[in-house]
Amino acid sequence: MSYINQIISALMVLIPIGAVPRIIYCLCKILDDAEQEHTYITRIKNLLVFVIIAECALSFINMIRGYF
Repeated sequence: MSYINQIISALMVLIPIGAVPRIIYCLCKILDDAEQEHTYITRIKNLLVFVIIAECALSFINMIRGYF
């Protein structure tokens, strides 16, 4: 049971940490290639949505596990 809690805790830290370099990469590509700006902005938006949904899901799972 504690192994699952450790995995959840690790994911709650690793997901935002992994998102930051991806956002920085997309911002650098926007500066480099103005024609693809819309594509990279969409990728940034999708990444932010993923991070928000993943953090909410992991928090919800952690909260449920606290009751059992």
